Amino acid sequence: MTTNAEILAKADEVAALVRQKYFDELYQPVSMPYIQPMPGDPIPVQIAIDPEPLAALADVVASTIRPEFVWFTEPDPERVAAMRDSLRYITGSFQTNTEDPALGYIDEIHSNTAEWYGSAAEAFRLNFLGPLTQIRHNQVALVAEFATVLEGYEKILTESRAKIIEIGDRMIVALNALPGGGTPAAVMFSIAALVVGILAAMYGGGPVLTVPLAVLGNAMSLGADSAGVEVGGGNVQGVLDSMNAAITQLKQDMADAETILVDVLTYDAGLLATAQNQADNRQLNPLVSLRPNVIDVIGGTDVDFEHTVGN
Repeated sequence: MTTNAEILAKADEVAALVRQKYFDELYQPVSMPYIQPMPGDPIPVQIAIDPEPLAALADVVASTIRPEFVWFTEPDPERVAAMRDSLRYITGSFQTNTEDPALGYIDEIHSNTAEWYGSAAEAFRLNFLGPLTQIRHNQVALVAEFATVLEGYEKILTESRAKIIEIGDRMIVALNALPGGGTPAAVMFSIAALVVGILAAMYGGGPVLTVPLAVLGNAMSLGADSAGVEVGGGNVQGVLDSMNAAITQLKQDMADAETILVDVLTYDAGLLATAQNQADNRQLNPLVSLRPNVIDVIGGTDVDFEHTVGN
């Protein structure tokens, strides 16, 4: 991953070159015509241009470079990666009844209620115990989708850091080619497309889901285009303008990618909110299990089905 130190070092390298090249453009020798002196006349004195105001102006122009680069150091990909890894622990570990405590408890309840009969028992199995395993699979898939969204956001941050370095490198080449600027070099932006690829590739098999998650449930159509901006120009200001255009396009590419991730989260959050509302109203749903009424049978404590129910 491109570090903050590397980004700032590139910013300072570009700024120093902008300062030098801009000053060189301003501080040009002035050829002042004069009449050839007659013999004995004093030699004319050439008037020198004061470089200090020009250097101060070059400093002002160069000072605009660093803040543009600093912007890309502020979001921290490592914090995002830590959150992603926490969610990956759930999806990577909770795959079997042995690894996932919840699935193990479901098996235990099945065993303990095997000898329980009657309408209450049938309602318990139909409304709670039966759907619970699938609901658990759906919940773990939802966590996997959230983890992949974080992976996508991490990709946005790491790719944007690499791209601002690339823009800086293109700037240096163009500035060193002045006067004239050489042939402008294109910087391609495809972060949004990369994020779509991460989301599209996230599902590598597993339990069949009964919930239309945004990505795993194929509920959303994902797509993004790539774009490019040329960095170069015939003078320092032209190169600076192309840099600003490239950075603007990079930020737009990041925003497009983030919009995709926000849409996924918004869609899935809506599913979860609907499921919770259905559960609160005693309606079966694919994400939130119903709370069995039988839990409150004995003084508000959990029922020991094996030894209490049916006795």
